Amino acid sequence: AFARRRLKVEALAAPSLALNAAERGSLLHDALFALWGELGGAASLLTLDAAAQSALIDRAVHAALAALPESRRNAVGGAYCAQEGAHLKQLLQEWLEVERQRADFVVTAREQEAAFDLNGLPVSLRVDRIDTLPDGSQVIIDYKSGRGRISDWLGERPARPQLPLYGMASAAPVAALAFAQVRPRDCKYVGLGEIAAATGIEVDIPKTVRGRVPCEDWEALQSYWQTCLQQLADDFLSGAAAVDPLNSSSCTWCGLQALCRVDVPSAASSGSLSVASESPAPEQLANRRGIS
Repeated sequence: AFARRRLKVEALAAPSLALNAAERGSLLHDALFALWGELGGAASLLTLDAAAQSALIDRAVHAALAALPESRRNAVGGAYCAQEGAHLKQLLQEWLEVERQRADFVVTAREQEAAFDLNGLPVSLRVDRIDTLPDGSQVIIDYKSGRGRISDWLGERPARPQLPLYGMASAAPVAALAFAQVRPRDCKYVGLGEIAAATGIEVDIPKTVRGRVPCEDWEALQSYWQTCLQQLADDFLSGAAAVDPLNSSSCTWCGLQALCRVDVPSAASSGSLSVASESPAPEQLANRRGIS
């Protein structure tokens, strides 16, 4: 957070003619945005026959591909776009089968922006989707083309705190938070809440978070998230930037190892000053470059 948000540092992208993971994720989001803009909720979905559903998906995929910048469409070529479109159509067919298993809901927001103050830290969010249930409560949904894990929300430093933050920003009662995992042959909801709004949303909070969070119910878990996230905001504002990866996989996709020098031994562990903590004297730099 310190490197990306305060120092504005970004890793160099790997050159590729194909669409990258972010672009493919945007295609999926755009297709789902268009799809639910037409459907509106569970009632309309359940009235569709196979032909009508296929036509709806075709329109959603066409809208997503049309939203891709023309320069990128030209770079990858028509055949590539057609192949990507076919993949998206199959994926949306699989996803709608998951949605058909749910009880009634209405999609009341798509890609909705939200902003609030977190202990002095301004936070801007964009919520992928909000469903309203018959009792007026809401399910906040975050689309994922990768795997969604509840463990990413747990602990004092949640790995992916977006959904808990969305819950804090919501003015309406939040019945559940869920990842919508939209993956080929592995489509499902993964979430937590007080209402099982979809298969995959766990309501037994103590059992699900056992050993990670000391919470007995949904309300207590929301309060715990607020405390943890406010502490993270305080740390960010105070300039805390220790090189302290959350787990062994934290650095896999980071790309900023040259900045934090996570592999350089610390003074405490090596008994000597690390490269990251000691700058060379000007004469040392001169000698390295052959300058007298």
